[in-house]
Amino acid sequence: MRAPFLIIGILVSPGCKRPTAPAANAPQVVGPSLRADASVRRALAPCARAASENHAALDRDGGVGLDALRSMFTQRCIPDAVGDRGWALVLERLRSESTAASRGWWARYALVRLVPGDDHFRTWPAAPSEEESAVSGTPFNLWMQAGDSDVGVESMNAYDYDHDGSPEIALVLRTHNHEGPTYTHAHVWTFTEGGVFLYERTLGTRLSGVRDVDGDRRPDLLTHAPYDEPSVSCGLDFPTQVTGPELALHALPDGSFSGTDPAARAVARASCPALPSRLLARTAEGSVDNEATARNVACARLWGAPEAEVAAAVRRECPTPDAEAACTGCDDVDLLLRWARAAPPFTLAETTPTAGQ
Repeated sequence: MRAPFLIIGILVSPGCKRPTAPAANAPQVVGPSLRADASVRRALAPCARAASENHAALDRDGGVGLDALRSMFTQRCIPDAVGDRGWALVLERLRSESTAASRGWWARYALVRLVPGDDHFRTWPAAPSEEESAVSGTPFNLWMQAGDSDVGVESMNAYDYDHDGSPEIALVLRTHNHEGPTYTHAHVWTFTEGGVFLYERTLGTRLSGVRDVDGDRRPDLLTHAPYDEPSVSCGLDFPTQVTGPELALHALPDGSFSGTDPAARAVARASCPALPSRLLARTAEGSVDNEATARNVACARLWGAPEAEVAAAVRRECPTPDAEAACTGCDDVDLLLRWARAAPPFTLAETTPTAGQ
């Protein structure tokens, strides 16, 4: 069954006219360089065809400062073990700008399921953001604006989770904002029912990465949920992203994932080796370490400390900000209390401990 998704948000970047992005899974738009000689195109292996399209897009633009983009789209194709098929990232549109005042580029790329013949199937992954939209509804889903923000491809991994002979693809993306949060999101895509869709067994959890956590050769999925959100930071006029302990969704032989089995618990235990003796953490200089404090709150809940006790410990341990000395208290007490209220996915302790004692 294909997985539904929501297309939201409009990306606005200065100095660039935005054409309307096509709908997800629309028929392939064949560029001029590929339309010219279909017989040659059919003779190429899937990854060679994808590489040819990427080189053509980069060469047509002719802009400067594209080294990072060239590197990002080098060897971004994973062929299937058998057959003339594969997964690839393919550049479709590129605009670069390099002036005395600004430098950057904007691009649209597609995640493409390569199949024999001329018909390929595409979707357009969205840039990571707080809204967690999976499919782009904007003309450009990849960009680099010096001194402002950039979007990059972190990794792509193929594995046939559901054993249907067509591997799924896990794509990890990152958005870095010069003055704002850095988001890292992962999605697992599958080719089914004649299109590229989200793999339904991964829906409902905000994913941040992919790693085989137990050596069984199945790529597992990483998350910080429910401990992952923007936060205010003292002395800054923009939010930062605060993440709790690393958690895992362990890939199972039947194509599903477990967030509570022994392998998943081992990942949580590595992030939270023991119940914190205190929630408040400080840096070597003696100031409040707000990210470490937030992780301690999450770890206390993972170790089974009751919500009320964790919330009481937050209020007891967080110093009251000094009006005459900036950044002396906990930056975001509301975030700490939300994490205290959030239900952990499981409990590491066999008995109920007491937080902050």
